[in-house]
Amino acid sequence: MRTLYHYPLCPYSRKIRLILAEKKLDFAAEVERFWEKRPDFVKLNPAGQVPILIDLNGSVIADSMAIAEYLEDAYPERSL
Repeated sequence: MRTLYHYPLCPYSRKIRLILAEKKLDFAAEVERFWEKRPDFVKLNPAGQVPILIDLNGSVIADSMAIAEYLEDAYPERSL
């Protein structure tokens, strides 16, 4: 299953949650307290920012613009 590391109040995370919902893609949402700088989280994104998406194929994508472009290219069935 796709995993989205996000923070509920982050507008960039919200954008990705909306895109995933519009494309009807299942995902597990993991709330990340990015200010804690967990070592496992920093390994995923050295910048320590949310959102981060881990796709079904294991791809790790950081930054909301990059995630949005990736989702549009990888899942063109429901174009935004």
